[in-house]
Amino acid sequence: MITLQLDRTSGGKPLYTQIYEQIRELIVQGIISPGERLPSKKKLSEHLKVSVKTIENAYFQLALEGYVQSKEKVGYFANDITGFYTEARSERPSYTNRFQEDHYRLDIRANKTPTDMFPLSVWARIAREVMADEGRSLLETVPFNGIPELRIAIAEYLYGFRGMKVSPDQIVIGSGTEYLYQRLARLLGEDCVFGMEDPGYTHTKRILANSKVPYRCIPTDWEGMRSDALTASDCTVAHVSPMHHFPLGTTMPVQRRVQLLTWVNQKPGRYLIEDDYNSEYLYQGNPVPTLYSLDVRQKVIYINTFSKTLAPSLRLAYMVLPDELMDRYVETTTFYSCTVASSLQHQLARFISEGHFERHIHRVRQHNLKQRELVADKLEASPLARSAQLLNSPSGTHFLLRLATDTPDQDIYQALLEKGILSTFVSHYCEQPTNRFDHLLIMNYSSIDAEGIDLLFNELQAVLQS
Repeated sequence: MITLQLDRTSGGKPLYTQIYEQIRELIVQGIISPGERLPSKKKLSEHLKVSVKTIENAYFQLALEGYVQSKEKVGYFANDITGFYTEARSERPSYTNRFQEDHYRLDIRANKTPTDMFPLSVWARIAREVMADEGRSLLETVPFNGIPELRIAIAEYLYGFRGMKVSPDQIVIGSGTEYLYQRLARLLGEDCVFGMEDPGYTHTKRILANSKVPYRCIPTDWEGMRSDALTASDCTVAHVSPMHHFPLGTTMPVQRRVQLLTWVNQKPGRYLIEDDYNSEYLYQGNPVPTLYSLDVRQKVIYINTFSKTLAPSLRLAYMVLPDELMDRYVETTTFYSCTVASSLQHQLARFISEGHFERHIHRVRQHNLKQRELVADKLEASPLARSAQLLNSPSGTHFLLRLATDTPDQDIYQALLEKGILSTFVSHYCEQPTNRFDHLLIMNYSSIDAEGIDLLFNELQAVLQS
């Protein structure tokens, strides 16, 4: 007869659970042999002084999980589970965060807008209105390219702010540019070869590499991607950021834009992808016309995100496809569901159409202007001014600091890291060997306070003098 230790206090596990667990362990450990018959429900209930129903529940669970099998009018028999191993574990698992980010005294690498500038009360009000007005329709399937209200709001915004004539039917909504690049790679076909700016945003290259999409690093100078190098390559698609290049911070002049448009029109099947991130943050002059606006043959794919202007956690981006590609998208990709929740799309649509987005951009732009002046003033007053030159950019949220030093960038990076400052250099974004962009420190300033700026300049000065 099986003897089990039961906890009959009111705070313990149910008796049938205790019986099930202990018999299961006896079977796993081989103490109850494969094929061995278990005691009848009546005999075991009498032995353990519990009800027959309790034994019945325990046996049922054992049979349900395959530890025993029931033979009608005969009884329950242990199954052969040879090779089944278990490891000791505590009653409750130990929860740890393996992916917790390191903490630094200062992070000038991150391009962040202070979260306290986001109009949270306005967003909360709109969220309540959307729930009340849209009701159960929010639970329905979202159109593959996003809800019409948001696509219309984006099209109207692009016309008013960027002068782009876009049909809402050309817009595709997605949860971040990573998702949209993956969809684009599939849409453009297996034979496409991407041309990527070098130096340039490495995250996009990683997405392409992870998707097994071939790309070439095309040399980039202070005017943008070099058209002669692009022409000499086998690329069929060129990815550029003409309004605000990362990390150089430059704006592509019209001559280089014309050269790229000439390249894309020389052969069928070529396209330009215009990444217009940070285009809202222009501090001098008027916005430069987009490549999309200059294109008359529908060869430009326009892509942008709200992660930089609103909040990264929104995970909401969009792309504008030429008619031919949109037709192909409809034919081949509509079985993919839209990856952005209907409620979030409705909220953003109202946020844009009611003018809150433009007002938010204006507030952040004014904040950034003050930050830019603060950085410039503090550098001028710092001893670092003798060995660092601020390279101004009319847009974006970062400066370049040209350092007068022969110390390798990686050594400066490591020295700052040891002081608790996370930094990055333009050379870190170069895949091809070159020294043209050495000693250019990238300083994202939007979310750094005066104390942080002093910390950076003091520690950087100490590093350069050592």
